[in-house]
Amino acid sequence: MIMVSVSSCGAMFADTQSTILAASYLSKPKEIDAADLQFTRLELDLQNEIDRVETDYPGYDEYSYNLGAIGHNPFTLIGYLSAVHTEFTASEVESEIQVLFDEMYTLTLTPDTETRTRQVQSTDAEGNPLYDENGDAVMEDEEYEVSILRVTLTVIPLESLVSGKMDTEQAEIFAMYRETNGLLQEFASPLNLYWYYYVSSYYGYRKNLATGNEEFHRGVDIAVPTGTTVYAAHDGTVTAAAYDSHYGNYVAIEIDGYTTKYAHMDSISVSAGQEVEKGAVIGTTGNTGSSTGSHLHIECLYDGEYYNPLFYFDVGEGTLYGETPGGLPGNAIPPDAYDDASVQALMEEAAKYLGFPYVWGGSSPSTSFDCSGFVCWVFTNSG
Repeated sequence: MIMVSVSSCGAMFADTQSTILAASYLSKPKEIDAADLQFTRLELDLQNEIDRVETDYPGYDEYSYNLGAIGHNPFTLIGYLSAVHTEFTASEVESEIQVLFDEMYTLTLTPDTETRTRQVQSTDAEGNPLYDENGDAVMEDEEYEVSILRVTLTVIPLESLVSGKMDTEQAEIFAMYRETNGLLQEFASPLNLYWYYYVSSYYGYRKNLATGNEEFHRGVDIAVPTGTTVYAAHDGTVTAAAYDSHYGNYVAIEIDGYTTKYAHMDSISVSAGQEVEKGAVIGTTGNTGSSTGSHLHIECLYDGEYYNPLFYFDVGEGTLYGETPGGLPGNAIPPDAYDDASVQALMEEAAKYLGFPYVWGGSSPSTSFDCSGFVCWVFTNSG
């Protein structure tokens, strides 16, 4: 009986261990981060190429852009690489990352011309301008040609791309990774909500929206309203609770070589030297320092080296506007989920112009809109 019981326990623990291993990323954290950084570097290079189009290809009257969104879900990339390779190093998968990138993004530049019509003042045979009996200019239609460079970025979602590259077993492992996120979450959630929905900037290479300069973004930005409660993600000692021109109001908490930073906060509820427990309130989110909008910037360090917080911070369960938790990062929030009167007014104003054509430089209903013109008009005219 004892032998049977021991054998059964052994089998049980073996199954549990297999399940845990199958649900966990087995690659070293440094390699996981480095692999994802390779992809962000390629994406930044692509963004730079698009930004240089008008400099590299001068002489056109217009540049027409039809651009898919640049960006990927890091969990999808690492989940796929882990499902296919089990354990990998960044150098081993560098060429595969390049192939994925090349298949995901296709940039095409197509020269074109359009014949358009405009109103010009009529002239007589000698070139003198003509006026009617009321003294108003006599106008006529004139055709003219416009040279256009059409810039198109076609994007295949990474999820769709990798799904066709795995066999049945790999696809099952990949599906498990999507459920578990690799089981690397060493720290609790800094916010009491499913914050994957609200990531506005990922860890990695990017362009600074304020300066336009390239930079290595050492954290993850979570776009939430000012005043959202921030919680300590682990026990530890508050090593900093201060103001910095870049971080704004920020808190740093350290334990056993781990340091987590929380930046751009509106208020701070702890002080340097204080001992805190996981889940303790440490302040509220804000828009301080070099921030350009209300958000929480979180960083994750071990022995002074930065790691991608997305992989190591857990996520909460709540939502801001009634979305269904469990979606992928970056999911759109349906307008009817908002219950705030100001937001409803904003969306109602925006809905008036659905179907208006995209017009470069357009900023009103009379001219139609480009992206920034549309946003500015709606914000200004919604009250």
